[in-house]
Amino acid sequence: MGQRMKRLIPGARVGGAGVAPPSPAPPCCLDALGPYRGPCGICGGPDARHRLADAIADRLRAGESAEAVALDYEVQAGVVCAISECYIRAPHTHGASA
Repeated sequence: MGQRMKRLIPGARVGGAGVAPPSPAPPCCLDALGPYRGPCGICGGPDARHRLADAIADRLRAGESAEAVALDYEVQAGVVCAISECYIRAPHTHGASA
């Protein structure tokens, strides 16, 4: 990694991999979205499944019905309810910038 990249990526070292800050544990409601898929390639969070959960939560916050959201994402209504409980009613942070 060059000097320029070191300036752009906090915690990065020249000649070695960057050191990511510790991330919070993913919420347990992510288990309802299927098996673990690894870390998020976008934000660096510990669990890539948060992207689907974030999309579902955003639509619920916008006032869409749980049934419509479940149909669009092809998940069971119970999954949408679990995400609602976990993401909307409880404070939630994810990713490396938590």
